[in-house]
Amino acid sequence: MTNVTGCLSQRDVVVFLEGSASPERLTFWRRHLRVCDVCAVMVARHRAGIGSVPVQASGDRRGSTDAGLHPTSVGLEPNLQLGDFRLERRLGCGGMGVVYQALQISLNRRVALKVLPSGLLSNASAIERFHREARAAARLRHPNIVTIYAEGIEQGVCYFAMEMIEGTSLDEIIGELRSTGAPNSAPGEKGGERVHATACALRDCRSHREYFDTVARLVAEVADALAYAHHEGVIHRDVKPSNLILATSGRLVLLDFGIARVCQEQDMTATGSFVGTPRYMSPEQVRSDTCGPDQRSDIYALGATLYELLALQPLFDGQNREQVVGQILDTEPLRPRQIDPRIPVDLETICGKAIEKEPTRRYQTAADLGEDLRRYLAGHVIQARPPETMDRLVKLVRRRKIAAILSLCLLVATTTAATIAWKHYSTRWAQQDAMAQIDRLIQEEAHFAAFVIAEKAARYIPDDPLLANRWPLMSREYSISTQPAGAKVYIRDYFAARGGWRYIGTTPLKYARIPFGTNCWKIEKNGFVPVESVQSNDPPVLAREPSDLDPAHVSFILHEVRRHPANMVWIGPCDLDGWRLYPGQRKIASAPAFLIDKYEVTNRQFREFVDRGGYENPELWEHPFVRDGQVVAWTQGIEHFRDQTGRPGPATWRNGTYPAREADFPVGGVSWYEAAAYARFRDKHLPTIHHWTWAAHADDNPSRITRLSNFGDVPAPVGRYKGMGRFGLYDAAGNVREWCFNAIAGNEELRCNLGGAMGEYDYLFLKGTVRSAWDRDGANGFRCVKYLGDKDTVPEAAFAPVERRSRDVSQLAPVSDEVLRSYIETWYDYDRIELHARIESVDDADGHREQRFRRERITFDAAYPDERVIAYLHLPTTGRAPYQVVIWHPGDGARTGGWDETAYTHELTCIIESGRAVVVPFYKGMYERRFERDAYPPGGIQSRNLYVQRVQDLRRTVDYLETRDDVDKDRIAYVGLSWGGQVGPVMIATESRIRTGILLLGGIGTYNRHPACDPVNFAPHVKVPMLMLNTRDDSIFPYETAQRPLFQLLGTPAADKRHVLFPGAHSVPQEYRKQYHREIVEWLDRRLGPTK
Repeated sequence: MTNVTGCLSQRDVVVFLEGSASPERLTFWRRHLRVCDVCAVMVARHRAGIGSVPVQASGDRRGSTDAGLHPTSVGLEPNLQLGDFRLERRLGCGGMGVVYQALQISLNRRVALKVLPSGLLSNASAIERFHREARAAARLRHPNIVTIYAEGIEQGVCYFAMEMIEGTSLDEIIGELRSTGAPNSAPGEKGGERVHATACALRDCRSHREYFDTVARLVAEVADALAYAHHEGVIHRDVKPSNLILATSGRLVLLDFGIARVCQEQDMTATGSFVGTPRYMSPEQVRSDTCGPDQRSDIYALGATLYELLALQPLFDGQNREQVVGQILDTEPLRPRQIDPRIPVDLETICGKAIEKEPTRRYQTAADLGEDLRRYLAGHVIQARPPETMDRLVKLVRRRKIAAILSLCLLVATTTAATIAWKHYSTRWAQQDAMAQIDRLIQEEAHFAAFVIAEKAARYIPDDPLLANRWPLMSREYSISTQPAGAKVYIRDYFAARGGWRYIGTTPLKYARIPFGTNCWKIEKNGFVPVESVQSNDPPVLAREPSDLDPAHVSFILHEVRRHPANMVWIGPCDLDGWRLYPGQRKIASAPAFLIDKYEVTNRQFREFVDRGGYENPELWEHPFVRDGQVVAWTQGIEHFRDQTGRPGPATWRNGTYPAREADFPVGGVSWYEAAAYARFRDKHLPTIHHWTWAAHADDNPSRITRLSNFGDVPAPVGRYKGMGRFGLYDAAGNVREWCFNAIAGNEELRCNLGGAMGEYDYLFLKGTVRSAWDRDGANGFRCVKYLGDKDTVPEAAFAPVERRSRDVSQLAPVSDEVLRSYIETWYDYDRIELHARIESVDDADGHREQRFRRERITFDAAYPDERVIAYLHLPTTGRAPYQVVIWHPGDGARTGGWDETAYTHELTCIIESGRAVVVPFYKGMYERRFERDAYPPGGIQSRNLYVQRVQDLRRTVDYLETRDDVDKDRIAYVGLSWGGQVGPVMIATESRIRTGILLLGGIGTYNRHPACDPVNFAPHVKVPMLMLNTRDDSIFPYETAQRPLFQLLGTPAADKRHVLFPGAHSVPQEYRKQYHREIVEWLDRRLGPTK
């Protein structure tokens, strides 16, 4: 049995260097080598290729003089000075010697000093390899490669100084995780006892997902380091966990270039021998191929290290050198998920490709390996593919030829019978079951799902006429081209939570079938930046046969990776406009192509700006600071931009850095000035509103983006949410608001701020908001653009200040009572025809059981011909009937999206939870009754007619409520949010059965409307008690021009109306929501009475 209680024997040294001992023994020996000088030098001599050293077999070895070597020549005394370095303490045994902590006197910095023991100075091979390590590492400068500072010989001692890294070697961490489990239940703890005093990115993971993501990030960093080394002509040849140290800062650093080969130098390995640690060596290293190992051997070794981090056991478990070598050459390792099924499939696939035995089947460059790991982290499709069944079969046959032949004979017999049976079954399935599923899915407008089944059925009945008739009902033919040609095209259902990319073909393509609906496209070609896009493929109108559709055409332009900035999206020449966000803006014709960031700027990226003196360099701050119309000195203004501890940085940071584990979150808490300075730092610009709008939006249905974007209560890492526009931008909707370049006309201090943010309403994605350029709200972020050629090529109009439209308050003159009465009698009154009401379904509101209500879906005849109104009635499951009832009018998002869980805003939820019944009519043009377009001229007849129909929908809803015994028809309230607050006066003035109203975040709109539907004309005729709740900095309904005028126009007596202002823009911040909700509920309690 190997000695694990004392010094190493000669055999122990051999086993240690091969790495073929058990993990426990290897860990013990490494710790022993840090304190035993004799063992350390013996290992060093073996590494140098000198051979064995006579050693006494007893515990008297520490006093021996093996081969004439004195202990003092092995263990140097503390405070000994070697050149500019003074030794402090010994750290351990390195690849070719002993490593000490030392102080570089001239620079007063800690370094690690590697010393070649004097006993090896007589060996030319040892000296050459020692110098080779220093030379190989010294030519490299990379954050994940140890930095070499100096090399020298002093007092007969060869040494070189390198970066001092505080941390733990990866093999020790793997050993700890193997015994304690990964991840720990709490950072650095197990069973309530502290197992390690220092922070560690791997030990401190709180979930298996976090652990695997951390492993992928760390290995990707090392892959980048190897790619850099290979580019510089250096092949490491001994990548393994013990040569990787995980710094306390979270950086994984590659050490020990003692056997590295510089491509221009001749390899020192003798014929028939090999260098490296066998357990991590590639097959070609073991075979000592005549051509010699290349960079793919390092990739193999890094893959073996990745395997050990994932599975927490070595790639091969041989107990000696011969067994390990045999396994490397002839044995296929267990797949990681066979050891731990929690390992992500993509990580297993990446690892499997890196450790392929054939070099041609591995990643060909370390950069490719790093890129695939980053694709995994970003949730994108990786390049590697799992081994095909045939690949596994070939490997099996090579190992067991006789058994394979016998099995093949049996397999042929059984397969023939099974094939006949399967073909019969599959054909019947395709002709019967598949057709029925396809028809049902087409009826449900689930065209992508129908398309997937049809593709599967086509394998068995490709020429079936029934299938041929169904293709046009679910898809359209496309011709697809790319510049250059030869790109692979993939699509997936944009809204599907599950289901991956489906391969369409390689361009150019003609007659390619694309399913109806909204699809994500991905175009890939080696050497070019992948293109992502969202394209809508709408079914034809009912009047046209689908089979008559002409093929559609779509084209994509690809750009070479080496000429394209990372994580930026190219957008071609186009006509730009900002009218969607800021009505009245002019179109910008023939704007040149530009690049825009794919993701919002992250904390990690902004930290580079801070660390490189961005806040101290006036040249980056090209825009003068302006406050209250006066220019503020730069030295004075810059002091405003401090973090929570007074250091330069965003308002959300502390101590000059971002919160832990939020490196890839969007930076928030930055002013417009800081965003502009960062853009200049990157040689970029803030986008104009025109460029941002064109790049960020999808098509005429922006809810396609908002449904998949982050409008929750907290930010998320960039790219986590899959809401994406036509050009592949992530997080343009939600997450953080994004600063744009343009100022507001007449007030340079106000700047445009677009996209909405977490905690806000999703329809703000479509609204043009403004904020003070000094504003450092935690949800203020940004992304940058790069104008191709020069900024001067962009039309000047794109940078011009934005005109904010508002109605002239001084000209607001409501019509007389007689005129208004004529409007109501002429337009809004209707015949009280039979409702024909039906309760279509009853449920628990899609999982809202904890909110204690039952939801009924009701339909009834509209006041106008041939239509049914839809309404959701929410009834409390507590309290007693009859219930007070609130009629809810939603915000602008109801016009662009269907009803889903996002419709339950926090305001609506708080009313439901107050114990009242809440009815939500689907007014004409909203939710399931929405139009393809709802952009009628606001002052026109069509707009007036639509308003009339919506008011009639509300009044018919009250008619329906009067037919029920479980609601109190004498206690009805109206509550409108945003747009519902704007139109509230029209609704309330025309319906006398409403007893009180609450207008949330509403006001007078910017457009002049038709007099018969203008809230200005109806507000004076509202006499019931009214509550208005608004925010001070709302740019949709500003206080002076929208909120206060509406409040003053309301005809309610002053004692019965109340206007409350909260901080915030067009939403109430999270910290004020309890007070906000209390105002709503207390008003209803006071005006309708407490609930029963």
